[in-house]
Amino acid sequence: MSVRRLRRSTALAPLLTLAIAFVPGALVPAAAAAQSGGTAPADPAASPPAEDEPVIRLKRITVTATRTPRPAIEVPAAITVIDEEEILRRQAQSLDDLLRDVPGLEMAGGPRTTAEQPSIRGLGDERILIRLDGARQNFQAGHKGRTFLDPSLLKQVDVLRGPASALYGSGALGGVIALTTKDPADLLKDGDKAGGRARLSWQDNGDEFVASLTGYGAPSDTVGLLASATYRNSGDVDSGSDLSIPYTGDDLVSGLVKMDWAVQPDHRLRLSWQGYRNDQDLPSAPDTDDLSILVDRITRQDTATLAYEGQSGPWFDMRGTVYWTRTKLDEDRIGQPRADDTELETIGVDLANTSRFTAGPAAVALTYGIEAYRDEQRGTRDGGPRPQFPDADSEVLGLFAQAETVFAERFTLTPAIRYDRFDQSADGQEGRTDSEVSPSLRAAFDATPWMTLYASYATAFRSPSLTELYNSGLHFPGVCPIPGRPCIIPNNFFVPNPDLEPESGATVEIGGNLDFDDVFLARDRLLLKAALFRNDVDDFIEQAVLISQGQTTRRNVQDAIIKGMEVELTYDSPTWFGSVSGSLLRGEDDDTGLSLDSIPADRLVLTAGRTLPEYDLSAGWRTTLADEQDRVASAEPTAGYVIHDLFVVWQPREALRLDLGIDNIFDKAYRRHLSSIPERGRTFKVAAGVSF
Repeated sequence: MSVRRLRRSTALAPLLTLAIAFVPGALVPAAAAAQSGGTAPADPAASPPAEDEPVIRLKRITVTATRTPRPAIEVPAAITVIDEEEILRRQAQSLDDLLRDVPGLEMAGGPRTTAEQPSIRGLGDERILIRLDGARQNFQAGHKGRTFLDPSLLKQVDVLRGPASALYGSGALGGVIALTTKDPADLLKDGDKAGGRARLSWQDNGDEFVASLTGYGAPSDTVGLLASATYRNSGDVDSGSDLSIPYTGDDLVSGLVKMDWAVQPDHRLRLSWQGYRNDQDLPSAPDTDDLSILVDRITRQDTATLAYEGQSGPWFDMRGTVYWTRTKLDEDRIGQPRADDTELETIGVDLANTSRFTAGPAAVALTYGIEAYRDEQRGTRDGGPRPQFPDADSEVLGLFAQAETVFAERFTLTPAIRYDRFDQSADGQEGRTDSEVSPSLRAAFDATPWMTLYASYATAFRSPSLTELYNSGLHFPGVCPIPGRPCIIPNNFFVPNPDLEPESGATVEIGGNLDFDDVFLARDRLLLKAALFRNDVDDFIEQAVLISQGQTTRRNVQDAIIKGMEVELTYDSPTWFGSVSGSLLRGEDDDTGLSLDSIPADRLVLTAGRTLPEYDLSAGWRTTLADEQDRVASAEPTAGYVIHDLFVVWQPREALRLDLGIDNIFDKAYRRHLSSIPERGRTFKVAAGVSF
């Protein structure tokens, strides 16, 4: 299926103007995707461009939604793609900074970078699948965070919202975040054999300093090499009320090494390693405001991948990745002689092939494959066993198939199905074996040359984690004020529950994509993606703390309903750019009717900017509006807020770039709903980069 674009007409422009005027008031949101310079200037009063003249393109190619490469605007699913231009302009400290405009997504953890955990459509923790260059990032240890990478190494981030277990298996209950690092070919210019980039940046809030150096080369016509290193150091940041937020500093080093080898013209191998090291003083539970227990924590993560891409005729279009990831946390308690080590190692393989053929009147792209991976977690305390994070293993085998079937070039029907079998075991505990089948069905219709409508039904699941199944030992000490007398609150111990059922979800979604060229100005482009959905989640796993019984356990208790809408509107031209981004979500316990505490506030993000090609300059303003979130059952309500950001990019030549920015210009004090600690206050940012 392809989405064709409509050229400007005198009848269309007024209608679109009216539609855009009503979008913000109706809270139909959209993702920020402003592009800066690099495009030749255009005179708005000039005649329409010739057919061979370039049109502004927001080309963001994704393979995440369907496992086949295609522009994001053509994908009949709720997906947002953040490209390298946006990554540079954000001057991001962490993944959270890159994803703030994505509708339906919110990060928990506040400004502590190693405490961040994403939530998509009200589902967080291990209900979100994170992939780095195709490698699963499965680490989860309670309050310890999930995203350990430096954003300066990334060239693209894909966020697929909604269930995706039919293609990705366990963990894709809420969605998928796919992270892609830079390739040598992205940096090498035509005819160059070697080059480099250096970039320095500074932010006043927390006195953050970042230095990165990247070298790349092509020792032959078929081999590309890249090596990149980044050092980042910062202190505690201040909130909008000018109060220091303790233990929010970083002292980290990250690196990337990659080789790209064109074995044959249509067959490539990529070998990569990505490493992360961060040394911090943190609360033991860094995503909370509890400072009673402090630790000196060293966070290490290494990911190695060997990827293959190859094509040979219509029947063979293969992508495969063999990967290994190890995440290790070393925590020495400050003021007490106790050392905890927490480690998860994942090794896996993911292979998918697409065969294209015709079946009667239909054109079929059949994608099928296999994924197998093993998680091995290890936990120690002072060198001995640590039942709170027990030694345990999980093995998963998944088989999947998807058939994109196009009828009459306008109607596409895409059934998909995946079978997963998983075996889980722990030392001294009862093992378990289970399986799940995840079907999905999507129908898309090119109603006009510029509009695609779609509807989908998809199921997803999440198998219980090793920690949820098997952890035991002391959770927290009791309150015993009088020695020898009964405790007011008894010691509380984890109780394992190997009988937990997998969480499951079924989502119905309808949506549409609109794609226009030459709407208001010559060579401009307007894109719109919108979706309405309802997700029914069964056997929700919750942690139950039974104070009087002195126990903490996990159990399947909750059937939930989450529904909402998301919209992404993006405009770009040689002289103006803008976007609207936001989401509206509602969630409730299907048994009690009470609101879910995990639903983020309604949010709208507006971005507008101007590009001045004659000055090699672009500048923009971003406003984020979040409503109060008081639809909660037991969590603390969250006040609404409005924050404003400013950004400027000056690139006088291709090899030199300067980025300036002010986040939270008016120093607003605020807290996001899924975080326990406040966000950063006003932050001045500057970055300078040079290529050589």
